[in-house]
Amino acid sequence: MDDYLSKPCAVRRSRTSSGASRLQPAGAGADAGAVVFDPALLQEIGDVETEVALATMFLDQSAERLPAMHDAITSDDPDRLHRLAHGLKGSAATVGAARMSEVAKALCDIASAGGTAGTLQLHAELTDALAQTRTAPRRPHQPRHPLGPRSRRHQTG
Repeated sequence: MDDYLSKPCAVRRSRTSSGASRLQPAGAGADAGAVVFDPALLQEIGDVETEVALATMFLDQSAERLPAMHDAITSDDPDRLHRLAHGLKGSAATVGAARMSEVAKALCDIASAGGTAGTLQLHAELTDALAQTRTAPRRPHQPRHPLGPRSRRHQTG
């Protein structure tokens, strides 16, 4: 099963014996709680338009998922909450939204144990993390930032 990739995955400049680039899993053990958003994962793609498209899709889908998660919490539906949180956890980790992935994992853990108690506070944290991810500032050493307010998507002229 040579083509299997664990989640999250990131583009690494690895070469096969034929010289082709391959996807490899992102390194494990990073402290996800240290940052709200790390654009390095998306920037490894190397194409700003693709990076912006993926970031935009992630933000839009995340914003759509939050009300469904709230509904699962208020209707005490841990199975639905787990499905929604699990999907968000993986997609957030893949694009570098570390804080969102961390909070979604906490929601997953509670829901997989069969409960929803205490998850409204986590949902509020997740909502805040989405807002912070959406407005994460550019860093001088990372000139392209597809989720920041000055991304190429938002520039005029």
